[in-house]
Order: sequence, then C-alpha cells, then structure tokens
Amino acid sequence: MPEPYILRYRGLKRTPLQRKPWGADSRAIYQSENDFQSQVEELAGYCGWTTFHVYNPRRSPAGFPDLVLFRERIIFAELKTRRPRDGRAGKLMPAQIEYAQTIQKAGGEYYSWLYPDNWDELVEVLKK
Repeated sequence: MPEPYILRYRGLKRTPLQRKPWGADSRAIYQSENDFQSQVEELAGYCGWTTFHVYNPRRSPAGFPDLVLFRERIIFAELKTRRPRDGRAGKLMPAQIEYAQTIQKAGGEYYSWLYPDNWDELVEVLKK
C-alpha cells in the first residue's frame, strides 16, 4: 500500500514538504523595489555613504530619483526591478529621464540600477 501524502510521478517520490510552488525557482531572483532599496541603503551605509530617500513620493516632483547618496561626491540613483510574472524590467519614465539629464548637466552622478542585472556595477560604484 502506498505511503500517505506521497506523490508518485514518472517514478519520482515527492512528499508535500519537498515540493515548491509552481515557478518558485524563477521568482527567487525577483524582489520588490522597496526590498532592493533597503539592500542598497544597507550596502551604502557599510561603504560610508549617507542616504536620503523621499518617503512620501506624492509630495515630491514627478521623476525625482529614489535615492540620493552623499560622501565626497553625490550620487542620484533610480532603482528598478523586474516583474515577477514575466521578468520584464522597469523602464524610466519621461520625467525621470529629464531629471537624469538635468543632474548630469549640473555635474552630478546619475545611475539607473536594475536588480539583479546591475548589482555588480552598483557595488563597484559604492566602493569607490
């Protein structure tokens, strides 16, 4: 008699505890933008940066970057993540592009970082 709660499929035995939800492996690399931002702020703190984030974006100008980082120079960073359903990357809106151009004309550093694609670049920039 088969053991209770054990599924048999193509000769494989898997108990419910061993099974993962459908697509769990592909969703493992995705995280929310808030989680990504917390990760960046923590790394920046370890690297000696002071961070600023507008906590109520409805009261800031449209397109203002997600993070401003201060040390011996200033960095403006827009953070993007991929959508868990289809893996599409977030894109810069026209107002964000205008801010990027304005910041670069003024001599500031502007980065748009996509998680997880640009993580290595992000680490290198913050370590400088």
